[in-house]
Formats: sequence, C-alpha cells, structure tokens
Amino acid sequence: MIMLDTTIVAIAQPQLQANLHTSLSLVIWASTAYMVAYAVPMLFTGRLGDQYGPRIIYVSGLIVFTVASAWCGFSTSISMLIAARIVQGLGAALMGPQTLAVVNRLFTGKSRGYAMSAWSAVQGSATLLGPILGGFFVSFLNWRWIFFVNIPIGLIAVFCALRFIPHFAGHSHRFDLPGIVLSFTGLTALILTIQEGTSLKAPAFWALLVGAFALLTCFVLSQLRQNEVLIPLRLFRNRDFSLSIAALVLSSLAVNAQLIPVMYYLQRVMGMSALLAALTAISMPVATVVLARFVGKTIARLHPAAILTPAFLLATTGSLILQYAMNPGRSTLLVTAGYAVFGVGIAFVWPPLATYSLRRVAPTDHGAASGIFNTMRIVGGVIGMAAMGAIIEMQLASLGSGGGQAKASAVLSPGPYRTAYSRVLETSTWLPVVSFAIGAVISLGFAFGKTIGPNEEK
Repeated sequence: MIMLDTTIVAIAQPQLQANLHTSLSLVIWASTAYMVAYAVPMLFTGRLGDQYGPRIIYVSGLIVFTVASAWCGFSTSISMLIAARIVQGLGAALMGPQTLAVVNRLFTGKSRGYAMSAWSAVQGSATLLGPILGGFFVSFLNWRWIFFVNIPIGLIAVFCALRFIPHFAGHSHRFDLPGIVLSFTGLTALILTIQEGTSLKAPAFWALLVGAFALLTCFVLSQLRQNEVLIPLRLFRNRDFSLSIAALVLSSLAVNAQLIPVMYYLQRVMGMSALLAALTAISMPVATVVLARFVGKTIARLHPAAILTPAFLLATTGSLILQYAMNPGRSTLLVTAGYAVFGVGIAFVWPPLATYSLRRVAPTDHGAASGIFNTMRIVGGVIGMAAMGAIIEMQLASLGSGGGQAKASAVLSPGPYRTAYSRVLETSTWLPVVSFAIGAVISLGFAFGKTIGPNEEK
C-alpha cells in the first residue's frame, strides 16, 4: 500500500485537476505532500523500530494510514486532499523502515539476496502497478476509489501483522528533535522551491532556495555534533552504502519523473482512457515481477558493478525509446516497448541497491540505515515529480497555454497546439534520461576498491 500510493494518483491527475477545479501544480502537490510526509519522518521512525521493535511501530502506522486513506477518499477540495495525504504519509513513514529491518533480521547469507529481491519486487511492482489500478478505478468508478481500496487491505494487513510478524527486542535510543525539525523544514523548502520556482518572483525564489540550503546545512552540522542522531554519518564511510544511496536517489527520481509526461501524453494528446493509458505501460511491472527470482540469483553470484551498470544503461535506453514514442504520428506500441526495456533495467537496479546498501551495516543500525534508504528513495521521487511538474509548467507557460489550468479539451484540439503540447512532454523526458545515465556512471564506482563479494556477509 505504501508504494502503491506514491504513484496511483499519477494516472488520476487529469481527473483530479478537472473535478477539484485546480491547477497541475496543486494536483502534483497531492502526490508530493504524501511523499514528503512519508520520507522525512523515516529518519527517526527507523529508530523507533530499533527502540520499541518493528511490529508495534508497523501496526501503528498501518492504522494511521488506513484512516487517512478514508479521509482522502471523502475529500471535497484539493486543500483537504493534500492535508489528508500528509497524514497518510506519516502513517507510511511509520511502516516503511520496519519492513526492510524485519527482512534483514530474518534472513542471512544467500537467502538474504532472495529475500531482498522479493522485497524489492513487491515495492517496485506496487510503484509501477499504481497507475494501472488507478486507471481501473478512474475508468469504472471514480478517483475516490484509489484511496478507498486501502481500507479493506489495511484491516486485513493489521490482522496479518499481529499474527505473523515476530517480536524483536529493541535497543535504547535518544531522539534528535532539532534534527527532525531541521530536516523536515529544509526538505520541504527545497521541494517547494523546485516545484513552485516558475511561479515565484526572483527575490522570493532565491530567499526560499538559500533558506532551504541553510536549514539542510544546519541539519548536517547538528548530526556531526551529537552521539544519538537521525542519520549516523558514519554509515556514509561505507562506500557501498554511499554509492547505493546516490544511485537510489537518481533511479527513484527518474522513475517518478517519467510517469507524469507519459500519462499526460497518452491521455491528453492521444485521447486514451485512464485505464488504457495504464495498460499501455503494463510491460514495466510485468518485467519487474517476472525477473524477480532471477535477479535474486544474480545478486548472489555477480559483482555489483556487473549488475548495476548494464541495468542503468538499459533503463536509459528505455527512457530514450519512450521519448521517441511521444509523437502523435508514432504508434503507442513504442510506449509499451519502451516501458518493457525500462522495466528490465529497473528490475536489476532496486533489489541490488537494497542488498548492497546494508551488507556492512551493524544490526543495531539496521533501522536507521533502512530509514535512510527508504527516505532517500522517496526524496528522489519527490524531487523528480516536483522538477518534472516545474519543467512542464514552464514550457506550457512559454506556449501561452495557461500551464496547469489548460483544459483537456483544448489540449486535445487538432492542429499545431496538440503537436506543441506533445513536444513539451517529449522534451521534459530528458530529465529521467540524464538521471539514469548519471546513475550508470555512479554504479561504476562499485568496480573500484574493496567491495564485499557476492558470497560475503557482515
């Protein structure tokens, strides 16, 4: 449910924009607000799991998430929806780090590679299946059901968690309240700067940007001066952990950024229904699920660079195919083909990163490391969505189309405007292409220096 709700709203954005009478920028905030509220608290909710045990924290978050999902479904305005999504994100933040921490405690050696592959396959598939399920609900019911569906799932999950998740002893920790405040305000200011930058006047833009970096700098300095911190910076001395986090941010940025222009292109330019648009991209989650077991075997046998560099290059190729496909004169089968290549690449990116990031981490730091991993994955996605929204808004404004207020009927009108709109969306896809390409370069870093081999374990 956590990862499903990071992307399920993407397919419903045109409907939300029309039904709630709002702008593209505010509709994207319905996604980014959830992701910010999910990402930042994970820096300390991971520690909560370390201290009180992952099961109780997971169940608490699940209850908050389920109640907030009902609130989202009953929202009557974009502001009400954004508020509900923030609470939903807080529930997700309580759950997220506990899942990875439990997997790390239950499995060791080669079995951990398989378990991580399964964990990543579920996470990745949920992220990628979000638009498909969203398309089904929007086409046959309405957008509210993309949230109502969480209610029965949440109730079943509470029962299963209490029944099947074992109890693990906790470790005592102090909580860094100043760090929590600084990280939350700093990241929120940074994302606000990226997403709303095109609508801000120069003084306000630069003030917000400088303020964001000042807050984040203060956060880093605070982490250097305390013993009990949100982010144990010593973890970044582990080269595998640092490289994994950098590659993770770029891949998450690219995947989340890619969804917006492709879904708008298929629905607004090509006139597809929400469900048909989502099914056009089904090759991506299918590739991820089908390859999950093979990926687990690969992690156990090959060097990180031998897996990650080709995987990032495949994802880059898939993004380039998607970019080429975004032309009204070309077959939408190219979109399916592009997503298939894209999906194969991602299938070999996320599971290895989850495995390699934690191989040298002490068990007492698993919660904190898992929190950092999950936080940075979501932060990358938030930045990707915010940046993509800003890029599209800026280009539409230059066309005089009214940006986020442009109506679907105008976008679908024949002639030069339709062609220009598709060109805007096509150009915006350079963001994921470049992000994946940089990820390929970073993954080469695993080839240098000492890296734990496929059969080694801390």
